[in-house]
Amino acid sequence: MLLDRIKEICRKACVDVYEQDAPEVAIDFPDKFGDLALNCFYLAKTYRKGPPMIAAALAPAILERGEGIIHAAEAVSGYVNLTLSDQSLFEAAIKPALFPIEPDEAKSTAKVMVEFSSPNTNKPQHLGHVRNNCLGDSISRILAATGSNIVRANLINDRGIHICKSMLAYQKEGEGKTPQSEGIKGDHFVGQFYVLFEKRFKAEFDAYREQDPGNAEVSKDDFFKLSRWGNEAQQLLQLWENGDEETIQLWKTMNAWVIDGFHQTYADLGISFDNIYLESETYKHGKDIVERGLEKGVFYRRDDGAVEIDLSADKLDKKVVLRSDGTSVYITQDIGTTVKKFEGEGLSRQVWVVGDEQIYHFKVLFKVLEKLGYEWAKDCYHLAYGMVNLPDGKMKSREGKVVDADDLISEVTELAAKEIRNRAEGIDDAVVIDRARKIGLAALKFMILSVAPQTTMTYDPKESVAFDGDTGPYVLYAFARIRRMIEDSGLDESKLEFDATLLGDATERKLALRLLQFAPILERAARDMAPSQICTYLLQLARSYHSHNRQVPILKADDAKVREARLALSRATAARLQQGLKLLGIETVNRM
Repeated sequence: MLLDRIKEICRKACVDVYEQDAPEVAIDFPDKFGDLALNCFYLAKTYRKGPPMIAAALAPAILERGEGIIHAAEAVSGYVNLTLSDQSLFEAAIKPALFPIEPDEAKSTAKVMVEFSSPNTNKPQHLGHVRNNCLGDSISRILAATGSNIVRANLINDRGIHICKSMLAYQKEGEGKTPQSEGIKGDHFVGQFYVLFEKRFKAEFDAYREQDPGNAEVSKDDFFKLSRWGNEAQQLLQLWENGDEETIQLWKTMNAWVIDGFHQTYADLGISFDNIYLESETYKHGKDIVERGLEKGVFYRRDDGAVEIDLSADKLDKKVVLRSDGTSVYITQDIGTTVKKFEGEGLSRQVWVVGDEQIYHFKVLFKVLEKLGYEWAKDCYHLAYGMVNLPDGKMKSREGKVVDADDLISEVTELAAKEIRNRAEGIDDAVVIDRARKIGLAALKFMILSVAPQTTMTYDPKESVAFDGDTGPYVLYAFARIRRMIEDSGLDESKLEFDATLLGDATERKLALRLLQFAPILERAARDMAPSQICTYLLQLARSYHSHNRQVPILKADDAKVREARLALSRATAARLQQGLKLLGIETVNRM
C-alpha cells in the first residue's frame, strides 16, 4: 500500500537525519500545498527540536529516499509537503480500488459482539429504532471490514409491565381478533392495544384529577398503583412471573405476532442478526452472580434486606441490585446477560448500540462488572446515540404519535418512485418499484448515518430523497453515472488497462487522492465507531468525480489510450463508492 511505503520512507529518513527511529509517523491529506504532508509536530518531543527545524532537515532526506515515488518534498511551517509522482499516485489509487475490501487476516482475532435494535414486543418499531438498526448494522460492517470477527446480536425485550399493558388491553377489548383476521402486520396489531391501554389509563387519570382538586399533585407514576388499569396490568405481570398457564399462553401468542412483524421490518431494511436473545430467557442469570458478589463484599445488604453497591468513590450513586423481596432489577439482568455472552461466546469486546438516555445505566453496569473482577469489563463500550426528531417535533410512543418504521420505508420508496418517473418516462413499473426501494432505503440510511451518532437529529423524508445535495441518492447517482459511461464505452471492463503516465490533470489528481483516503478513513471510522465519516468521504468522492467529469472529456477523449486510462480511474471511483455504500448497508443501482 502506497501510504505504508511513504510512512516507511519517512521513518528511514528520520533515522538518516537523527540516527533515531520515529515513534509515530503521521501522514495528513492537506487541502493544498502538496498531495500528502508529514506532520512534524508529532516528532518534536522525540528529537527535541522545533517542528519547522525538523521539517527542514527531513525534506531532502525524504526526497532522496522516495525516488520514483515522491516527486517533491517541501518544508512548510512544521510540515513536509509531499508531491507524488503521477505514476505512483494513479497506480496506487486505481489498482487497489478495483478489488473488494478484504479484512486483514492477521487482525481477525478479535471477536466483537455488536448488540443493537433491542425492541420491546408491545409495539412496532419506529424511526428511533431505524436509527439504532442502521447504526448497529453499519458499525458491524465497518468493524468486520477492518478485521474483527463480528457477532450481530439482538436482545428483544419481551417481558415486563410494558408487555402486560398490551396483553391486558387485548384481554379486555381484543374480542378474539388476530393479525390475520384483521389483515394487519403483527407488531402493528399488538401496538394498537398498547396505545389503547394508555388511552384508557389516561382517561382514568384525568377523571381522578377532576374528582378532587387535591389529586392534582398526584403524578401518573404514583396513580398507576391506584388505578384499576394499572393494578390489573401489575397483577398480570405477577401471574406471568408465577407461571400461570393462561397468562403465559397469551404472552407467547402476542409475542409471536410481534416478532413475526419485526422479522419483516428487518428484512425490508436489509438487517440480519447472528444471535437473537429473549429477555424472558436471560433475566434471571444475574441473581447468582450478585449472591457471589455479596459473599465477596462487592455488595452489601441494607437493613430492609435489599442488596446494594456503593459507587460514590467512582463518582456514581449507590445502586440496588436486588430488591428487599429478593427479586432482580434491570441491572441485575444486564449483569448476568453480559457475563453469559462474554464467556459463552468467547468475546474480546462488546458494543451496545443504545440511546443516550441510558448513558448512566451503562456507566454503572461497566463499573459493577469491574468491581466483580471481570477483566473484560474494560472492553465494554456503549455507543450512545441521540434522539431522532421530525420537522414538526418529537415522537410520542404512548400516544401513538410516532413515525412507524414500515410506513417510513413505504414513504421514502414512494418519494423515490415519484422522482424516478419525473426524470424518465416509459419505465416499466416493476423496474421502478425495485429501483425506488433501493434508492429510498439509500436515502433513509444515508441521512441517518451521515449525522454523528451522539447528535440529536431531525429526519426529513423529502429532503433525504433529493437527488442533489448531501444525500444518499446523490452518491448513488455518481455510481450510476459511471456505470452507464462504462457500458456506453463498449469496452470489456474486465480487460481494461491503463497507462498511468497519461493521467495528470488537476481534477484527476484530486480524484486519485480521494481514492487513497479510503483506507485511513475506514480505519478511523472503525476506531471512532462513526459511520458518519464514511458518509462524508463518499460525498467528497462523489463531488470530486462530478467535478472531474465536467472538466475533462472521458468518452470523448481524442486519444483511445487516454480514454481507457480515464475510464479506469472512473471504474476505480465506482468501486470505492460501492464499497463505501456497502459499509452503510446501501445497495447500488446502475440506473437512477
